[in-house]
Amino acid sequence: MKACREIVGSITAPVVTCDGNIACINKKLVATGTSPVGDDNLIACNGKKSCEGSNLISDSRIDCDGDTTCKTARIEADIIACGGKRGCLLSNMVGPSIVYGYGFMGAAQSKITAPPQGRKSKKRWTFEVRMLGMNSGTGSTIKSGGARTTILGYGYRSLVDSSIRCTGGSKCKLVCRVNACKNAKVFVDRKSDIELDPVQCDPRDPNYVGPSKKDPSLPAKALGVHCPSLTMPGKGGVPLDADIESLADQWELERMNDPDWIEMIEANKAAEQALDAMIDEEIASYEDYLDLPLPEEGEEESELMVVGNKLIASNDGGAMSNILTSNLLTALVVFIMTCIGSLCYVAYKFGDHGSIKPLLQEKGVIY
Repeated sequence: MKACREIVGSITAPVVTCDGNIACINKKLVATGTSPVGDDNLIACNGKKSCEGSNLISDSRIDCDGDTTCKTARIEADIIACGGKRGCLLSNMVGPSIVYGYGFMGAAQSKITAPPQGRKSKKRWTFEVRMLGMNSGTGSTIKSGGARTTILGYGYRSLVDSSIRCTGGSKCKLVCRVNACKNAKVFVDRKSDIELDPVQCDPRDPNYVGPSKKDPSLPAKALGVHCPSLTMPGKGGVPLDADIESLADQWELERMNDPDWIEMIEANKAAEQALDAMIDEEIASYEDYLDLPLPEEGEEESELMVVGNKLIASNDGGAMSNILTSNLLTALVVFIMTCIGSLCYVAYKFGDHGSIKPLLQEKGVIY
């Protein structure tokens, strides 16, 4: 708990692990170099609210597995995994080749930007976002930035209210399942192209499902799948010279007035208040332990020993002596009973005319 709170400056090592509650918050953590053991260049944030508001940089992978770990953090790595509940909430992910959204709202309201493109980054031209958990990418903004991009919306409502920008000459693919892409918006500029799955969600497809009967501003379902809305020059009344980035900015502002969006924000606030109260209670309990009186001068200091499921002070002579004596007597009785039982079994099984046969014998030959 509160680990590394007093460190001034950054923390750099081949592997950085922050397991305690509110550990490593508002810090710069860098995973680089070769580790003698374990995974190279891993930053693992596991405790509640650990790494919150931090600047996380890894040459390989960053895992945000605790509740609201990495919240509002800047996260830069090749692989980013948001496994904890609200693990990467409101974070800014910079240049990953793969992003995993496992936890409930694991990468919700986050900004995810593809790796930079160019001659120096050929090995990282691909960009993949896998939203697998419930609401894992709700309200997120995903920018392809020219990379070959694949976005998988598999989790329940995993891309609801998300903004997907396929720009800069990108070839993008968006896969939607069930209600993952409900009310999601896809923006494609003139230099880029996108493939939608199911294809019936694409207005350019001859089997396009058309607008929803309940809400004509949204597409209908295709094969039971909620389709995203597609905005691109020359389609749906969008001018050929439209500034796609400006249209995306405008929609993201308007999204904040959506009832589902407001409900999500309020639910997040309530959940975080409950989490803060839990952490405050744990801190108070820990500080009470630190405030326990120290031994008086000349008084023997207690050492703690676990006996069974009890914690016993070593200077509690009577209790400790009774427990140890009882344990020794019990062990002795068990040993004697085991020996007697074994002897009786051998005599019954192998006895012959009042004597005990050798245990290993065959055809009269004794081994």
